[in-house]
Amino acid sequence: MLLNESKFAQIKLDAVFHVGTLDALQKGTHHRDSQEGDGLSVSLHPHEWAQIAKLGGGRLYRLEKPDGVFLDYHRITPRLKRTLAAWTLDQGWAQLGMRWRVEWYDSEQEGRRYLLVESREAAHAEVEPFEADASATMKRVQVFCATAKLIERISFTPDPIETLDLTTTCWVEDCTALDGVWWEDTFAPDDLSAPRGVINLKSLPAWVVHDQGPLYPLRR
Repeated sequence: MLLNESKFAQIKLDAVFHVGTLDALQKGTHHRDSQEGDGLSVSLHPHEWAQIAKLGGGRLYRLEKPDGVFLDYHRITPRLKRTLAAWTLDQGWAQLGMRWRVEWYDSEQEGRRYLLVESREAAHAEVEPFEADASATMKRVQVFCATAKLIERISFTPDPIETLDLTTTCWVEDCTALDGVWWEDTFAPDDLSAPRGVINLKSLPAWVVHDQGPLYPLRR
């Protein structure tokens, strides 16, 4: 049964871009190691994403749908996050596991960053370069780890940092009538960041695709 998505944070987009190929989707296979899972990766900044994802030589596609609507991931409420976490575990997409979280302050990005590693020894090795930073920390935390079921669906093993993002794309496709998920990330190509999204495979036939030809890199 589809849920009433009117209660969820949304972003409406009637045109987006994809850089690469549509062949994998037409054959029913998946792109490997996509941050967006098994759907079609899209953005509003194709040249920048071609630079970030090293998609040189790919073709540019413009996709249009007058009433395109995505789940706005960064505006998900705490209540919906709990629902997504419970659904993820109930459906067997992930299971809880333990990792070491190493966190530090990045002066270049003027904010805190973190990564997850599997052992205390690995955590010590990661935090060692930041020993002069009193705010650098390492601690054991509970995380979502992908199961074989999720790995089969998206065709790669995701990092625990990305697992809930990826199961959210499954939830949107399986339980709502939304077109996909959108991450309104900071536009900072030099830091490998820009807004991005995914159109799920169920909704893709409703989008009109225009082949814009080869995407040439921006001259700097």
